[in-house]
Amino acid sequence: MTPFGTSFDNIVSFANMAGDADDRTRILRLYNKAYFDFCRRYSWFLLRQEPLTLDFDGVAAGGMWLPSNLFGIDAIRDEYDNEYVIRNRSDVEPDEGAYRAYTYAGSSTPLFRGDDVTIAAGESTFVSALLASDILDDTVDTVVDMYARFGKWPGYYKISSDTSPYPFTPEFHGEDASASGVVVVRPTETQKLVILDEYENELDDREVDVFYWTAPSVIWNDDDVPVLPVTLPIELSVLRELPEAKIKRPVSRDELAEAINQAVLMNPDFPRKNRPRDEHNKVFDITRLATNEENMFARR
Repeated sequence: MTPFGTSFDNIVSFANMAGDADDRTRILRLYNKAYFDFCRRYSWFLLRQEPLTLDFDGVAAGGMWLPSNLFGIDAIRDEYDNEYVIRNRSDVEPDEGAYRAYTYAGSSTPLFRGDDVTIAAGESTFVSALLASDILDDTVDTVVDMYARFGKWPGYYKISSDTSPYPFTPEFHGEDASASGVVVVRPTETQKLVILDEYENELDDREVDVFYWTAPSVIWNDDDVPVLPVTLPIELSVLRELPEAKIKRPVSRDELAEAINQAVLMNPDFPRKNRPRDEHNKVFDITRLATNEENMFARR
């Protein structure tokens, strides 16, 4: 794994750039953009989290909110050992016969957006009079355990209190702002999860474990290391975006695709036993069939 500082040196050398502060800021933004794009596409080993347990018992129709920093789901299992097949919301086949799940954007607007934020690089709190007012008059119930984004940077920050100054993790290292920064709490990309039984009925009577991966931390410092197995795909993506590199170090689409494929091959798969399953997504049990508990010649 290559620290950002080494990648930066490689990029400015190939692009014949000065490598000054303006170049660093420009490259840092492109680097994080490519980094977050790649992290959203694949379940990278170092971004996989402990299973998230969601209790759907009594939940209203429409499902439950997922963390804003969730980038993808590897698997869903409930307390009865049912595994849920993840489907597209618009194409849940009624005759599939398996337990299924889908996600969708939970709202077309964020929970809160304010443009009066005071925040400083290296800090882990922010101030917003607009947010304080919305919490006071119950326009916003709570922001505890909600995720926020600040300004133009792509990172997600978990808020831990409803009291100003609002603490969050991890630390912020973007541009300072004094009463003019922008914060978005529970942004519009935040998803909801719906679980269905084999008859396409929405379930509201059980707990499920969601195995998922998240957005990475933003790369800020020269010694920050991306969690991808290799950083070549990020570097090549940045070079493709820089006009200065078009002549000295052009990057073809095929070269970039090959670098991505190599990184994916180095990434451990999400483990699951490769065992035959029936149309209900259940593992075939030959012992049960042999004792005539089920008709082994029936539709499986």
